[in-house]
Amino acid sequence: MEPLEPQPDLSFSLPEYAPQLGINKKGQYVFTYSYTLPIYLSDEQQTLFDLLVQTYDLPVLSRYSIAQYIDKLEQLKSDETKKKQLLEILDIYKNTITE
Repeated sequence: MEPLEPQPDLSFSLPEYAPQLGINKKGQYVFTYSYTLPIYLSDEQQTLFDLLVQTYDLPVLSRYSIAQYIDKLEQLKSDETKKKQLLEILDIYKNTITE
């Protein structure tokens, strides 16, 4: 997977060390390399992710449970901007790991 040049503008910024974005065969954004989710999260996003897991006692994040994470994040009472950013990251991550 080749990274997009230039990288797309997103509603969030990725950590400096995170892989870049590319496009899959379906035309969806994906990370160019598949790592565990925390590598893609800022400290603020990681805090929200941890709150999500603790609030709903979610299973380990995988291609089989990611839809559950997205559903529960939409229900979580939290800052809407931060939720939107984490939802975007989870959606891109879903495209990456289910490819």
